[in-house]
Amino acid sequence: MSEDVVHLVRKGETLSGISKKYYRGSGYYKELAKYNNIADPSSITPGELIKIPKKTWNLTGNSKGKDGSPVVHVAPPVVVPAPFALGVPVVVGSYPAAGSLIIDRTDKELVITGSIEVEGDAATPGNIATARGTIERYWNQSFPDGRRVVCDISMTAGSSGLFSSKAKIYIYAGSGVDHVNGMTSNMSLYLLDDTGNTTNALTWAIAHEFGHMLGLEDKYHEGFFSQVMAAIGKDSQRRSTVVPGYQGNLMAQRSGRIESKNIDDLDKETAPSYREDDDRIRLWVARHSQKDVASLSAATKINMINTLLNGWISTEDLDTVERICQSISKHEEGNAVGRDVARRLSDMEDVGQRTRMRGILGNLP
Repeated sequence: MSEDVVHLVRKGETLSGISKKYYRGSGYYKELAKYNNIADPSSITPGELIKIPKKTWNLTGNSKGKDGSPVVHVAPPVVVPAPFALGVPVVVGSYPAAGSLIIDRTDKELVITGSIEVEGDAATPGNIATARGTIERYWNQSFPDGRRVVCDISMTAGSSGLFSSKAKIYIYAGSGVDHVNGMTSNMSLYLLDDTGNTTNALTWAIAHEFGHMLGLEDKYHEGFFSQVMAAIGKDSQRRSTVVPGYQGNLMAQRSGRIESKNIDDLDKETAPSYREDDDRIRLWVARHSQKDVASLSAATKINMINTLLNGWISTEDLDTVERICQSISKHEEGNAVGRDVARRLSDMEDVGQRTRMRGILGNLP
């Protein structure tokens, strides 16, 4: 016997209507009820899954194949991911970086927005303009694999106070080692090195340190002596070895460039725990229009919904699930999403939440 087709019951549907859809005749509703252990054939609930056997019955009527079994008409399947499992990454999400910076992520695009305050004795209008220009030049890139990074930030002189939520960059006229503070995520830049020469702080280093503000790690190895030189401000005496595969990369060596692999690195190096990954999805959906949500693939929507239904489920999680489902307009996609997600209903211990989920799935097109 071939594998059953699975049908997700929509609002207003009946077993006789489902029978007509698959067998071109409404008279097989009793057989469908018996096959699915439905006591009352006249009563089915939106969100239920009905198994539709392809070749199992010898039924009389005008609609049957040469072997006497009913003819089944099945729409081409929509490709969906494997059943959800803990640890499966979801590439759609929004999350905060340093200060008020926000990272917005989809499978093809990384968008960075927010504002940065610039302070220090060398925070002149000209230096601020150069600093912003460098960041935008490095962090606005399109790659051969079709992905891209978009950076749209503002930089202003001055301070809104010690406890400001904005990201901060300090530009100093003297010497020192450019770095991002691990506690505050604030960046410090120095226009002179320890020998008195002008540095590339505003023309390259700021783009590298901006990567740290987003959450990227260095892609070079530095020995103990070099680390000591950095600690005492002797930047010119530091020596490092590039991680294999990162030659010429922004996070590996001076004058390096951003690459598509840095997007993957950012995902890995800022990956949330399974207790927090739904936060990113909720924020992304809240920040985007229904048109943006609708543009996501069925596989991505299923992955997002399954993540939201993992672990403890909040009202906000279900609100987000409902908004994702409301973005679906095609029956084939609705059936694919509903069929996969409905398998999670048995995991929901709260009767009210399970009932609401049935309603959400039942309203899919």
